[in-house]
Amino acid sequence: MVLLSVSCKEETIRAFNELTPGEQEAIRQRRELKCLEDSKRDYEDFAALSNEKMVDMLRHQSWKYEYKKDNTVIETSYISVWNVTGSVAYFLLTLTEGGSTTNRFLKINTTTNSELIADLRVKKCAKTLTVSDGTTSASAKIEEAQGSDDSETYYKPIVTYTFDFNLPGYFGVRKLKREKKIYKESDDTLSKTEVYEYVMTGRTSPPNLSYPYTNYANRSYCTIKSNGGTPNTFNFPYELDCKTDSTIDPAQFDPATELVI
Repeated sequence: MVLLSVSCKEETIRAFNELTPGEQEAIRQRRELKCLEDSKRDYEDFAALSNEKMVDMLRHQSWKYEYKKDNTVIETSYISVWNVTGSVAYFLLTLTEGGSTTNRFLKINTTTNSELIADLRVKKCAKTLTVSDGTTSASAKIEEAQGSDDSETYYKPIVTYTFDFNLPGYFGVRKLKREKKIYKESDDTLSKTEVYEYVMTGRTSPPNLSYPYTNYANRSYCTIKSNGGTPNTFNFPYELDCKTDSTIDPAQFDPATELVI
């Protein structure tokens, strides 16, 4: 049975390769449309649950955000709910990276959150991103460019992002695991694997957010960067568009009114 299965698969691949480029593209488009149709309900449910949980979040709700190498904590950051107003949630990301700490106030509304999740579905079905769906989360996997730390080895990083259905979609690119497989240059054998991971864990003791937003040093005001268009699209992994006090556009994010509690 195994030999028969492999043989059939090889025949299918050979038959596909014998088609004209136009015929191959027509098959790809049919597969993509079927995927979009089959996954429509699941991703609409994902967006609905994510939006519902986001707007129900409470001020001071917080997560510890740890950067680990091989399960050893390297740096600790924090993500907290600054406030929720109607369909808009504001988060404070206190991030320590390379020993330097910044404070980013992130604004996410339910429209953008839904668009981001819909874009994840499009990337899944177009196979520009390898996405696997579960009952409570989805994962996206990418292979980063091969690199080298020295003349004797090279590495191939594989990164897996986890999208919890009960969190805003953007948080999926914050929860990631990077497996760095290091090979010997001489014979291509695996030398070792290093695992780098960013982990979010709910905090039982909420932080004190009673200070005005202006008290936070190295602060910026962020929204999720998009490419625009209809439907709206996003580059993956999703990025933030952050401004300082001197460059902020009040029409996009007005901290003087939106961050005052």
